[in-house]
Amino acid sequence: MKINLGSGTGADIASIENIDLDQEVVYFEGERLTEARAEAIARDIAARHGRKGGRPPLAEETSRLGLRLPSDLRERLQAAATKAGVSESELAREAIDDYLAKGA
Repeated sequence: MKINLGSGTGADIASIENIDLDQEVVYFEGERLTEARAEAIARDIAARHGRKGGRPPLAEETSRLGLRLPSDLRERLQAAATKAGVSESELAREAIDDYLAKGA
């Protein structure tokens, strides 16, 4: 399979699979590819093609909620989201849903 990298360039890949790039050793254009580097490459490609990037929208209708968190709680949220491999928003949605499901 060949993927388009923009500007008329492409790359041949044998398969696409979910791997942890911080655990597996993968090279891209002579450089070790990490999760952070892969995200940066994806953002760059999306920006060059006029896309914001990010995850697809949620299936159901949503509304925005703004809230303030103490710095230590925000840091804990960031760390937990990174560890879980999800966004802070996704982790917060899951936590609220779990809390409300307990009958709160």
